[in-house]
Amino acid sequence: MKTGYSLFVFLLFMSVEAIAQKPKSYPEAPEKWSRPEPIRVISDSFARAESPSVTADGKILYFGYIWVTHLTDIGWSTPKLLPKHITAIENIPEHPVVSPNGKRLFFTWWTGAGWFAFYSDWDSTINDWGPVQDPGPRINGLPDPDWGAPGADAGCFLDDTTLIVLKHNMTFISHWHSTTATWDSVVMWPYSFPDRSWDGFSFIADCGIAVTPDGKKVYSSPWSRADTTIDGKYYDNYDIFVCYRDTTDTTNRIGYGKYYALNFCIDSDSLYFRGEYASRFEGFPAITGDGKTLFFTADYQGKYTIYVSHLIVDENGDSVTDAVNQRSPDIPFGFKLYPAYPNPFNPTTTIAYSVPTRTNIRITVYDILGRRVRVLKEGAEVPGQHQVLFDSTGLASGTYILLFETPAKVFTSKVMLIK
Repeated sequence: MKTGYSLFVFLLFMSVEAIAQKPKSYPEAPEKWSRPEPIRVISDSFARAESPSVTADGKILYFGYIWVTHLTDIGWSTPKLLPKHITAIENIPEHPVVSPNGKRLFFTWWTGAGWFAFYSDWDSTINDWGPVQDPGPRINGLPDPDWGAPGADAGCFLDDTTLIVLKHNMTFISHWHSTTATWDSVVMWPYSFPDRSWDGFSFIADCGIAVTPDGKKVYSSPWSRADTTIDGKYYDNYDIFVCYRDTTDTTNRIGYGKYYALNFCIDSDSLYFRGEYASRFEGFPAITGDGKTLFFTADYQGKYTIYVSHLIVDENGDSVTDAVNQRSPDIPFGFKLYPAYPNPFNPTTTIAYSVPTRTNIRITVYDILGRRVRVLKEGAEVPGQHQVLFDSTGLASGTYILLFETPAKVFTSKVMLIK
């Protein structure tokens, strides 16, 4: 009887967790991302650590009003404020958007007549950003007489000469022509290409947008979502969604399918309802050129901070092996074993851990009877935050024990495999 009651309690707990995590209107995306980690605790003097934008190689990150940090061998550099001709007090810039090659930077200024997009080009002779330039009415003007006030905000670059422009949080596109040094007039995006793959559709990007260079995936935080949970209350939050370009369905006029919620957004819902997260905002996505690293803004702990996540499984269900063991750029203060994600899992889960100095470590998996079933990592490890994948292929359902052995202490945690 006691065993049956314990099983009932466990199943009830699991059902409550599932209800808390399940989005009410949007399915979970087939692609899976690692548990997000903050890249740096940014002080209040840096204003709001939001709107990240990253170069294609993932080594230069712009954010806020506007700061820049570089990825070095020992982590992200101390953020540096951009020159005063960009960050002037009377025109505080917002929403930096850097081109993939890092040579052009768009941002938004408040001019008194509204928010308008401006840009600066990298000047290699002074090794800094050059004068601020106005892209003109082709970007800042009205796309249609029926639209409201003029103005624009840069959304993201598709490539070094193609810019996604936001007007009233809707997506438009413009191309740069180096021969004439002019921009095309904005048109709604996705628009009709000769192959008719994009036609007459615009994304809503209330809190930023990121598009993979091949145009096949669009990440955005388009609107707040109100959920009703088992306690009958309403909760408001922003999630990051992904849309996939549909190249096979010729009847799909807009060329993109439905919105999918990313797995870490669903996980943050669960942590919020359990009291571990103070809030659930996720927005302003920025993705690297290979589509495998995603930066975004979140306020999980009640403060806007930039987080990073790595692609573990792509939308086709294939493992992205080079994302495993990806080093986080921060140097932690001590050893730490983070909760595995997902947990429960089938068939794989990701284990994240921190190492403050170069040292030997070992991560092993034991079954409930104390038998060692896997050695996930053994040997020298460099300072930083890391991840390793636990593949349960060939193992039976049940509880397993993770041991993280370090010179300082041994850390343990439990994971549950459910097949």
